Amino acid sequence: KVYKRRWLMLGLFSVYSFINGYQWIHLSIIGNIIERYYNESLPSDEFHRQTTIDWLATSYLAIYVPLIIPGIWLLNKYGLKVNILLGAVINALGAWIKCIGLAPDRFYLVMIGQWFCAICDAFVVSFPPFLSAVWFGPNELSTATAIGVFGNQ
Repeated sequence: KVYKRRWLMLGLFSVYSFINGYQWIHLSIIGNIIERYYNESLPSDEFHRQTTIDWLATSYLAIYVPLIIPGIWLLNKYGLKVNILLGAVINALGAWIKCIGLAPDRFYLVMIGQWFCAICDAFVVSFPPFLSAVWFGPNELSTATAIGVFGNQ
């Protein structure tokens, strides 16, 4: 049986996925501003300074690879609700840590916060097919999965 609220669930997931995607990329697109602002807490030479800033986005990919298997295992074992809540808490914690790191001498806190948000990505990216399978009928699976994936793009 399918429920009318399935589209609301998909919409909420897409917003959740968008927020995680935003956490991933929002700092690297303003790398020059980040470099000027956090100047005193970044490495002194230009190459390492830029590499450190680039790791804000790259860390998502590096953390995703080892955590996707445990993320899918947790999803299979505990279901969508537990994993969405766990991922949302981890993402919020990462965002708060980044807020604490707003002082120019606290770039390390921004990076740690980014790592927490990256951990959440292992939960988010694997959700769309599971969400579609649980909430949608056979004729809607591909549409629902595509909409779920689109939230993070």
